Amino acid sequence: MTYTIAGVVGFLLFVLYDINSVLWRRKSLHCGFFAGNVLIIGATIMLIKRVWNEAFVSMGSVLWGLLALFFLGLLIYTLFFALPFGDTYQTMDGRPQVCSAGVYALCRHPGVLWFFFFYLFLGLSLHSLQLVGTGMVLSLCNLGYVILQDIWTFPRSLGGYEEYKKSTPFLIPTKGSIMACLTTLRQRGRKEHEV
Repeated sequence: MTYTIAGVVGFLLFVLYDINSVLWRRKSLHCGFFAGNVLIIGATIMLIKRVWNEAFVSMGSVLWGLLALFFLGLLIYTLFFALPFGDTYQTMDGRPQVCSAGVYALCRHPGVLWFFFFYLFLGLSLHSLQLVGTGMVLSLCNLGYVILQDIWTFPRSLGGYEEYKKSTPFLIPTKGSIMACLTTLRQRGRKEHEV
């Protein structure tokens, strides 16, 4: 329960960071995003350590573990590497522009999907209902957080976000958004190959 609470507090710090970024812009509160990540990652690591000794290895647990690592890789890529620097930080009216290519053409908040599946498969691989339960609670917190971002934070902080909302689904990819994701990933791959 303690680890779940720590994760929930991490998401509350994300919310504080977003509010501060739009309204107050105080440097003292700018560390909320970093602190929230530390709490969520730390709680997850401590929970894994706690259930590790009780876990038993089977062919299924190895498969689930590999899927958990795959979705963790997607989460890290989406949050820290998928945003092209020029497009993301090119400003218009003093605001960064939204990124609508690659995984961000799939849906507006793909990290929520990867986060959910990471915890689900991690819990299955370690045969831990506690880990699955914590993952579900944190996934609900994550969903609430991205709803706040979608309705309030991003329209105020990212240029072009309202147009992006019209062209890209909120969370569940569609056939069209999957095709847009694959097309823009191929185009980006060609550009990087040419350079």
